[in-house]
Amino acid sequence: EEWVKLFKLRQEYGIIGHMGFRIVDIPKEGELIAEMTASQFHMAPNQYMHAASIVFLADTAAGFGCYCNLPSTHHKFTTIELKSNFISSSKVGKRVVCRAQLVHAGKSTQVWDALVFEDELDSGKLMATFRCTQIVM
Repeated sequence: EEWVKLFKLRQEYGIIGHMGFRIVDIPKEGELIAEMTASQFHMAPNQYMHAASIVFLADTAAGFGCYCNLPSTHHKFTTIELKSNFISSSKVGKRVVCRAQLVHAGKSTQVWDALVFEDELDSGKLMATFRCTQIVM
């Protein structure tokens, strides 16, 4: 798919490449699955995954999902609000995976929910819930 090729190119640069973000799948319209492997630089001083690393994964997955679902009249977006609840964390070497799903696609905003798991979607340890609002421009 054309979106996946574009995203794979973009995920090699900047913070996306540095953090190790990878798109796994775009299984259907309004859904995107992404992952990263927890590395030492993702950790807080207590050696558990830093909250900002978890939010990064969820927000970036939702952002790529938003980009896939922009109305034909809009070409840009940005996050204007986000919220996360943390349930657990992860350690170095673990796979951290996220499913972002479109909840609302309006004329000027999109709302995305994401769930972050350790190891496997749905059957792995739930780490965080996430919701963001994107303004489309």
